[in-house]
This record gives sequence, C-alpha cells and structure tokens, in this order.
Amino acid sequence: MSSIELIRNKLKNSNNAEDLYDLAQCYEPINQFGNPNPYFNDFRRMYWYLKAGNKGFAEAYNNLGFIIEHEIKVKNKEQRALDYYKKAYELGSKLGKENYFLSKKNNR
Repeated sequence: MSSIELIRNKLKNSNNAEDLYDLAQCYEPINQFGNPNPYFNDFRRMYWYLKAGNKGFAEAYNNLGFIIEHEIKVKNKEQRALDYYKKAYELGSKLGKENYFLSKKNNR
C-alpha cells in the first residue's frame, strides 16, 4: 500500500472536520506540487468537502461553491454555488464572504 493510500485510509476513519477536508484535497485535479493528480475524483472530493462542511469546516463549503460555480455542470449552478458560499461565510470564512458577494453581484 502506498503512503497516499495509508493517509487516505487514516483520514477516512476520522470524525474530525479538518481531516475530512484534507481527505477531499487528496482528490483535487492538481496536487500540492502543481502537477496533475492521478487520484483526481470529482465525486469523492465533493463528498468529503460536504462531510467536512457539515461538521462546521467553512472552507469546505467555499470549495464546494467554487467547484459548482466553475468546474461542473449542474442545474441552478449559480444558486447552488451561492448557497455554499453563504454557508462558508456564515461559518466565518473570509474567502466564502468574498465569493458570496462577488457571486451575488455577478448573477443579478
């Protein structure tokens, strides 16, 4: 088992919001070194961001809003993204606040 698999398995069993956020980061399209991530998976990153957000991790909701607004095709994407930015903002995310008001302004 590779080291990334060991880390992912450890994080999956955690109930800590930050660990769940870190797990979602493992599935982003670009890794921390700026290279394409061989473990990229849209469903998994959104699943773990949602779990982290539901545990109160504001940046997870901000990231979900960004993914919905810019990276995937869904119905009512502007409103869905706005909803996640608002949740991030309400949980204290500075970036969530900026994205909420910017998205709100752009979608009038």
